[in-house]
Amino acid sequence: MKKKRTAFAGILAVVVIFLAVNLISGMALRHARIDMTAEGLYSLSDGAKEILAGLDEPIRLDLYEYMDEVKEDRPDLVSHAQRIREFLEEMVLAADGKLELRIRKPEPYSEAEDDARAAGVGAVPVDRAGDRTLTLGLVATNSVDEQEVIPFFQPGPDKDAFLEYDLAKMVHTLAQASKPKIGVLSSLPVDARMDPANPRGGMTPAWQILSQLRGFYQVEMVAADAAELPEALDVLLLIHPRDLSGELLDAVDQFALGGGRILAFVDPYCQEERAQAPANPYGQPPPPPAPSDLGPLLASWGIDWDPMQVVGDRALALEVPRPSERGYEYVPHVAFLGLGAEQMADGDPVVGGLKQLRFAMGGALKPMSGAATTFEPLITTTADSMLIPAARFAYLYDHGELLTGFAADGDQHVVAARVSGRLLSAYPEREGEGRLAESSEDARIIVVADADLLVDYLWVQEERLGPILLGTRILADNGNLALNAVELLSGSPALASIRGNRSYQRPFDVVVELEREANERYRERESQLEEEIRQAEARINEMQREKTAETAMILSPEQTAEIDKLEKQMLAARKELRQVRHELNKEIEALGSRLMLANTVGSPLLVAALAFLWHLRRAKRKRAA
Repeated sequence: MKKKRTAFAGILAVVVIFLAVNLISGMALRHARIDMTAEGLYSLSDGAKEILAGLDEPIRLDLYEYMDEVKEDRPDLVSHAQRIREFLEEMVLAADGKLELRIRKPEPYSEAEDDARAAGVGAVPVDRAGDRTLTLGLVATNSVDEQEVIPFFQPGPDKDAFLEYDLAKMVHTLAQASKPKIGVLSSLPVDARMDPANPRGGMTPAWQILSQLRGFYQVEMVAADAAELPEALDVLLLIHPRDLSGELLDAVDQFALGGGRILAFVDPYCQEERAQAPANPYGQPPPPPAPSDLGPLLASWGIDWDPMQVVGDRALALEVPRPSERGYEYVPHVAFLGLGAEQMADGDPVVGGLKQLRFAMGGALKPMSGAATTFEPLITTTADSMLIPAARFAYLYDHGELLTGFAADGDQHVVAARVSGRLLSAYPEREGEGRLAESSEDARIIVVADADLLVDYLWVQEERLGPILLGTRILADNGNLALNAVELLSGSPALASIRGNRSYQRPFDVVVELEREANERYRERESQLEEEIRQAEARINEMQREKTAETAMILSPEQTAEIDKLEKQMLAARKELRQVRHELNKEIEALGSRLMLANTVGSPLLVAALAFLWHLRRAKRKRAA
């Protein structure tokens, strides 16, 4: 009896100790995390931690999440939402009380739905009919009620990879006391101006990129003949700089040495400059444009470029019109390039998420031999490229001739790059109080070897109904490239250190194969259905042509029967297509059930089997002893 009481007391003590340990560890280690994913998917980078640790004022994060209509048959979206929620929770823990996260469910006709729509977070349809929708967006608000909004967290590997950067950028933007100040210096007419060709004194609008920058930043224009830069600039944007005075070049040099951030668009053959040249009274074409000129600055930044060479790429050539006997025909122009995601640096926020860029007769950059700075390519051509003398374009009437004798040099030429590291002054011989001979901190400079890419016609197009502006249509991501670069440069160095190099995609190969097979069956049956519809329509039209003018508006019995037959075929085919999709879902659900059974039953049985084998082995050793 005494032994039983002792055993019972021992068991009770173990239970009490177990509960106490769990309670104490739950309180003491509630912020502890162990991220065992392959790439640290739920661990914040050092840059994000630095931004969160530097918060002075509280920021509220409202995650609007409503997925009731899709959670049954779209587990991928449910998993996507869970990743976002868990990552936000990690940020809240790292912010040490400066971030507050609220999960709100914007059900139909609820107050949360009204708040979401007012903030710009809308319901997104997940099928063609728009019958089913989901809401997954974030609204961040600081202490003075300024807001930053992500209307929808779009799923996909290219978006997931930049989740940390997008969230850190949102928090950093709200933590800033004022908008960053951007100085714009250009030899081109980028701002709104009077149109001399308009006798009524009309205005030529500013470039779209300048209008968009003004929506996010304080923008101050810098005259090309100015002697100095405005004070307190966060970023200096250079667009085809040319004919700058020595004083202004020196001011740009000192700005860079003092930690100023620079985004420069330089060009060996600026099409827009030539287009803005005054008309020749004798009908002659305007003279070729002069290249951008930053004096000794590019070399002092560690960049080598030949302003007399244009990069051409046969594989990336865009088709542009040229005159022909029939009016116009489209021919590849090897100096007008359409660069895709394959030509952009993987995981870099400057080019992250961009799909296509359009360059027009840009140049090539390379690192200066012996430079102390670090040269990081952002955008490169393919190996089917070569450098072409800019003089060849001066009076080129048929750009198709560029293909004749095109000989690729096998190099992937860099057309955009980032420079970091310590700088030395481009004007070491100059003296004066407060001058810097070398940089006080690491440089943050981005150089793009084309200025024409910012001109509206290459990336954005206005859509009008007479004099009414209906909106704009985006043709390429040129504007986003400039906005991304300015955004990165105007942020903190911690934000610039965050790279989108993580992949949340862990594909389930068996499920992917099931979906692939089902989609093949779906597309095959869909193609058959479309062919049947076309044949039926052709039969109906043939019957219509056989009718007279008096009976043209009346359906014949044959047409009525054919239409009824077509409707029955379409209904049967659609039912079959739904069955294909239904069978796929059943196979995936059955697979999930087998996996759940293996996890819940198989794993404990395996552990029990191993324990039993260990016990037998131990007993055998005891008997042998």
